[in-house]
Amino acid sequence: MLEKLRTRGAPLLIVAVAGAALWLLYHELHQYRLQDIWQSLREIPRRQLVYAAALTGLSYLILIAYDVIGLLYIGRSLPASRVSITALLGFSVSNSFGTLLGGTSVRWRLYSIWGLSTIEILKLTLLLSVTFWVGTVTLASVLFVATPLQFPAGTFLPIANTRPLGLLMGLSLLVYLGACWLQPRSLRYREWTLQFPSIRLAGLQMLVGVTDLTVAAGVLYALLPASLDVSFSTFVGVYLLSLIGAILSHVPGGAGVLELLILWLLQPEQPQAVLASLLAFRVIYYLLPLLAAFLALGAHELWLQRARVAVARQQFGRWSGVIVPRMLSLSIFAAGIVLLFSGATPGEEDRMRWLRTIVPLPALEVSHFLGSIVGVLLLLLARSLQRRIESAYFATVGLLVAGIVFSLAKGFDYEEALLLGFLLMLFWPCREHFFRRGRLIPTQVSPRWLAALLLVLLSAGWLTLFAYKHVDYSNQLWWEFAFSADAPRSLRALAGAVITLLVVLSATTLSARIEVPRTPTREELQTVQPIIAACPHTAAHLALLGDKSLLFNDDRTAFVMYGRQGYSWVAMGDPVGDDAAGRELAWKFFEESDAAGCWP
Repeated sequence: MLEKLRTRGAPLLIVAVAGAALWLLYHELHQYRLQDIWQSLREIPRRQLVYAAALTGLSYLILIAYDVIGLLYIGRSLPASRVSITALLGFSVSNSFGTLLGGTSVRWRLYSIWGLSTIEILKLTLLLSVTFWVGTVTLASVLFVATPLQFPAGTFLPIANTRPLGLLMGLSLLVYLGACWLQPRSLRYREWTLQFPSIRLAGLQMLVGVTDLTVAAGVLYALLPASLDVSFSTFVGVYLLSLIGAILSHVPGGAGVLELLILWLLQPEQPQAVLASLLAFRVIYYLLPLLAAFLALGAHELWLQRARVAVARQQFGRWSGVIVPRMLSLSIFAAGIVLLFSGATPGEEDRMRWLRTIVPLPALEVSHFLGSIVGVLLLLLARSLQRRIESAYFATVGLLVAGIVFSLAKGFDYEEALLLGFLLMLFWPCREHFFRRGRLIPTQVSPRWLAALLLVLLSAGWLTLFAYKHVDYSNQLWWEFAFSADAPRSLRALAGAVITLLVVLSATTLSARIEVPRTPTREELQTVQPIIAACPHTAAHLALLGDKSLLFNDDRTAFVMYGRQGYSWVAMGDPVGDDAAGRELAWKFFEESDAAGCWP
């Protein structure tokens, strides 16, 4: 019961935390308008943007060292190119989307292709997290004690500054270093054994973690307005404490939480200028590396389609076939976010004045409304693209084209149209990666995926309220149609997106059929006998014991035998039977376990 509550309740708790952070952020900026933030964003000097971009490049190069330390820990070596590709792709995805959308699985899948075992990957990914926290604790223990941050008055915290936290972190660091120094360097818990790294490797963890965090803080510090009088050492402490709070909230990328904590700790006289710096930081440190990853993968796919060199395909085709669909699904998810956020904000006045001379009002209103509908449909299709559904590929191509048209017709948002066109260009040559027959929208939405959808809609709603908080709400707004009526258009677009999501999810959920694991019937055991007789592997006969559940393909020419342990469905080897049906059956096993809220 507790495990079920944790599995289903944790993602919804994340949504609640994000909602609370957005609500507090709304009140923190209650006297400022969206136009004030955009103006502050435009006023950031180009020199500061260049410094921030250069430091971001340096930061991501340092992030590769995390994976190098992990490989040293497990005693494996890989070519530098493979380690760099895996680290950069893994961090670019997980930094933007977090674990809620499975960012760490990118690293997991690549390392399995490079030859690492499941246990080795588990140890490596665990050490990546440990390295980050070792660096965080090391830097925070020094800064929080040497230059303690004073908490704002009236916060009702049991401590007045960060010095007690620094002392506690310093003590935990000494305990960790002591465990790395002593022999044997292992910690046992039930059947698990955790091997501590050597003291030399722990020193590398401290060095890399501290360097990474200092440079990342430097990216944001370079973007801060000149009116904010704060030293770099003090700001690093603010950044660290805010980052810790954002990570503990489990909100993807700490969206809203990081901004709220930094504004709360700095107490700036011009919070709109600091928030503009934070938005620029989001773009430079999170979105640009993610876009670079998409660009690299898209260029690689275009190159494969143009020059089908057998050796090149053999060397690169396997990992791109695993990673490209996942990266593309995330890019389509991001495109949906862009369309929803665009529908929640007013258009540029100059462009709207020009647009009204060539586009009739009904066309503009419909385009604005349908643009948000396209956005929420892209969010839904992203999951199907991750499952490599063929119909989702064609539907996404059509929606991207429609999104380009609506972006131009609703406010001549050519930047948005160029972004969608760029994604379409990357998406078009990847047809071969989407080969599966299946439902356009999954019949079951996992709590994690539902939480991601709710987070996006919650953020779009917050943006709508913030952009039009100077407009007095009335029921008449819903029926007001005019070129200058930005608020009614955004309200209708948001309502349309919410209704679309509810209708689609309700329709698919009502038609769902979840197969619950059970022991096989006598008829099923008779069905598997001829399949087993034709199989060259003796292990297939274990299905006849009758103690494992059996999952068949539609034609009953192949099956998977599996068992359930807690919230995991564990398959005993590959599908048995028809090789052509085996690939589809493996996907069916994945989907059935996912629909049941379990790990395959």
